[in-house]
Amino acid sequence: MQKQDKPVIDRAELLRIMDLPLEEFRAARAKRSEAEQQELNRLYQEEFAEAIADYNRHVEEHGLPIEKCRTF
Repeated sequence: MQKQDKPVIDRAELLRIMDLPLEEFRAARAKRSEAEQQELNRLYQEEFAEAIADYNRHVEEHGLPIEKCRTF
């Protein structure tokens, strides 16, 4: 079994990456090792947990914002 790279990403780097335009964000993420990408995902979920929970509550109470436009 191969040893995985130790993630080398912190909150400041996460926020810098998250602030990039979408294409630059994708390119920056693609340059990371698998371990760093997993850490990026973990830090993202931790950093934005409150906003994600608020959105989920809103959807539970009011449904999806564009539900009436769905065709499936």
